[in-house]
Amino acid sequence: AAVRDAETREALRQAERVAQTNPAVRQAGNKVFILKDGVWIDTTYAEGVKVTKVEFASEDYFRLLAAYPEWGAYFALGLRVIVVLEGQAFEVTLEEQPPLEFPQPAEEPLSPESSDSLFQLLRDLWEWVWGYFAHVNGDGYGKSRGASQPSAFVLSLFLR
Repeated sequence: AAVRDAETREALRQAERVAQTNPAVRQAGNKVFILKDGVWIDTTYAEGVKVTKVEFASEDYFRLLAAYPEWGAYFALGLRVIVVLEGQAFEVTLEEQPPLEFPQPAEEPLSPESSDSLFQLLRDLWEWVWGYFAHVNGDGYGKSRGASQPSAFVLSLFLR
């Protein structure tokens, strides 16, 4: 891992030197871009790979930046950019594009299976707590208070 890290750093240093001497090459974040036909293209992009097109300054453009603020350095290169992010190629373009589909977080109601799992987790936790107090106090915390079951007092310690 250290060797790979050192190689990556050296590649970035070399890219910085090239970018300083060649205006058609720029570094943004940890990526290097080449200007080709008015488009800043990520050097990790492979020609022919499917791209998701995003209209410059559109609602989707700003939604992506809100969701991934670190992408701003790449999108700020120009009005037309192709960048590979999260394993997907994105192309910022001036042409109007259909809206992107953003995954919506699923809000699943508790199913009997998930509520059973929650109940089991709470029961296991309760048994651990009861066992802990039984170990600490010899015969069990509840018994020292005259109870044969875990007391509400012990439970209240963990529900505050």
